[in-house]
Parts: sequence; structure tokens; C-alpha cells
Amino acid sequence: MKCQKILAAAAGAGLLITAVAAMPSHAATKKKAAVGGALKAAGCPNPIIIQTDWYPEVDHNELYVLAPAGGKTTKTKYTAPIVDPRTGKNTGVSLEMRDGGGAVNFKNATDLMYTSNDIFGGYIGTDEALQNSKDRPTVAVVAPRERSPQMIMWDPATYPEVKKIGDLKAKGVKIHFFDGSAWMDYLTGTGVLDPKQIVGDYDGGPSKFIAAGGKDAQQGFSTAEPYQYENDLPAWKKPVAYQLIADNGWDFYPEPIAVKPETLTKYDKCLKAFVPMVQAAQVAYQKSSAATSDVKATGCEPSGSSSMALSCLEARFQRRMRFCIPIGRATLFPAKAEFKAR
Repeated sequence: MKCQKILAAAAGAGLLITAVAAMPSHAATKKKAAVGGALKAAGCPNPIIIQTDWYPEVDHNELYVLAPAGGKTTKTKYTAPIVDPRTGKNTGVSLEMRDGGGAVNFKNATDLMYTSNDIFGGYIGTDEALQNSKDRPTVAVVAPRERSPQMIMWDPATYPEVKKIGDLKAKGVKIHFFDGSAWMDYLTGTGVLDPKQIVGDYDGGPSKFIAAGGKDAQQGFSTAEPYQYENDLPAWKKPVAYQLIADNGWDFYPEPIAVKPETLTKYDKCLKAFVPMVQAAQVAYQKSSAATSDVKATGCEPSGSSSMALSCLEARFQRRMRFCIPIGRATLFPAKAEFKAR
């Protein structure tokens, strides 16, 4: 049985994805983990450095489950011992999670992996992997999320008749997005949006959206911004409307952990031990939203902070919208995907 999706050729981007994946049984996956043993014994680098794709967020939850305590935090990274979520035992290796977004001047994980040899892997969506497959190839080794929460949002009070992303085209609404995003190439290339209405100046902050007073739209994550804008931003404090990019035909794997091809070969034994731990961490997080946040597991009650409430709500939303791999399948997902440019 194969579980890896085939991403259709993107007319606007001129790209093709070919997924090659074997679906091991749950028993086989557990056997591999047992054979691989502790990460230190498996020859993993210490620390294992993972370059994230954005600011710290709930969408990186499996890493925080792997390194839950005893860590050191700086302005741009978090380092802590890796604990096997299946056994609770220290693996002998630490995990270093490097922030993305503004911490790295908005460079993507692929670029950073190819300019810094100490990075073991990074969060690289299948669309980003496609964009860079010719000159900077990467191989996805584990995909914790099945759907992307990437969205475009707008003010429903200003545009009550807009129900989907395509409706923004007729209105000529300016849309702020992160420059270089493959999904935007797809939306403009397929005629969903007009290239003249997009502006590649999104930096993760709310200032442009709020300054426009509801006239502009912008990208975001449906697991974060809708709650934040309505509850945490005094200058807005009202609902936003949105539609997922995935609902417009660009349904890719978001944030799989990927490595360079040479890393796959050099650290084969390490990856056979590490990947099942990541999968087990994702299962643990889905079972309890309190696994990586200071939130009561029952009722999603905030512990003195609306950001904590958001973390819990994000976890619920991920499960409800099937962004995460369903619990029963989390350890069955393919360990390898190859990408080619047409």
C-alpha cells in the first residue's frame, strides 16, 4: 500500500513531483527502531540540528516533544536532550532547533542547509523541494502533517461577498505574501489570482494588514492568525475570513523534515533510529495537546496567557482539519520521497 500523495503538475510553476515510497508495517517500523537503538549508538551527530521554516510555533510540535525539558534557549535556537517518546529514555544526543523567519532574514531551510554544513535537516515543504530540486536537492524523510494550514485571509466586514481566494481577483484586492512562495506562482499561473494584485512583502507581522484597515488580504496559517487577530491584537480584535491554499489545488506536504541526499546516505542508520522517534512524538502530541504547552489537557483552558490557549486550540484545529497525519497512520508514513523538475 502506498500513502504518499502525487502532487499534480503545476501549470503555473512548470513543476512535477514524483513520490517514491514504500509503506512499512507498524511492526516493521518498530523493529527498525529497535535495531537502530539509541541515537548515540546509531552514529547520529550531536547535536542533531534541525532548521525550522518559521518562528517557533505549534506546527513544530514533534520537535518539542522530542526535547521536552532541560534545554537552553537563545534568541534564535533551542537545544535540549532528545528523549525517546516511546520509552522515556535519554538517547545520548541533543536536538538543536533553529528558528526561521526573521531570525535568518527569511531565508528558506534549503538555502540554509546548503550554506551551513552543520545543519542535519530542515522543514522543507514539497513545493519548496520542487523549486530547488535541480541545484539543491533534498529528500523528505518524515512527513508529520498531511495538509497545509497555509491560507489567504481577508476582512469579511470589508468584503462580505468574498467566499474564496478566487473572489479576491475580481475585486482587485492587494495580497501580501512571502516572496518566492511556490503556491503563489501556482495561483497566479493558473489564473486564480492576477499577478498585478500580489505583493511579496509579507514578513509574518500584522502591521500591513492592520494599516490597510481591511482593504488588503494576506497569507497566514489557519492554525494561528485567525485566533491571534481576533483575540491578541488590540488594533484589530475581530474575525478574519480565509480559505486554504490546499482547497485551490496546491495540496502539498507542509513541513516534512528533509535532508540532503548525501546526509541520507551517510546517516542511514541514524535516520532509521531518529525518524520513528519523530513519528512517535507526533502521535504523543495528538493524544495530548498539553504535551508541549502549559495548557490543561481538558477544556483547553489558558494558564494565564492567551498564547497558551492558542497553542491548545491550534492542536485541536490541526486534528479537526486533518492537517496532521491521523494517529493510527503516523508510524506508517513513507520515509523517502524523490522530487524532479520537469
